[in-house]
Amino acid sequence: MYYAPSKSATPYLIVSLDGINQSTYTRNIPDSTSGCYYFMTVDSAGNKSSLSEPYCAETCPVYTLPNVFTPDNDGKNDLFVPFPYRYVDHVELTIYNRWGNKVFETHDKDILWKGTKDKGSTRLSDGVYYYIGKVYEIFIDGIKPRTLKGAVNLIGGAK
Repeated sequence: MYYAPSKSATPYLIVSLDGINQSTYTRNIPDSTSGCYYFMTVDSAGNKSSLSEPYCAETCPVYTLPNVFTPDNDGKNDLFVPFPYRYVDHVELTIYNRWGNKVFETHDKDILWKGTKDKGSTRLSDGVYYYIGKVYEIFIDGIKPRTLKGAVNLIGGAK
């Protein structure tokens, strides 16, 4: 059995099943079983078939952002981070205050915003902050951007 992470990638051998009694195979990998699988058969004389047509299994990207966080250093919900996410390459995200002034920008898919201006140490005040950007999601035929827009309530900021 051969595998390629995308339709355009070169397949590579992932397992050889030996014998007619082995008809199943479970692939245990932490990230994803998505991609394209190809099969080759070998007869008792060692003659090999060409690779089969691919069987491709698509990913299901997820990237969800919360609508509130509390950066009050109590160890709970102190960072603006996505939950959950999977099959994400990176993001381009900018956060603005209610007057349209940029307060934070990142390309990190974890975001890790502490509720401060420009990754500094001074807390921003409680209120609604707006974000816009793109999340770049991983599919078997490549990375595709999706627009992100929304608002997050910061509670427990500067007094």
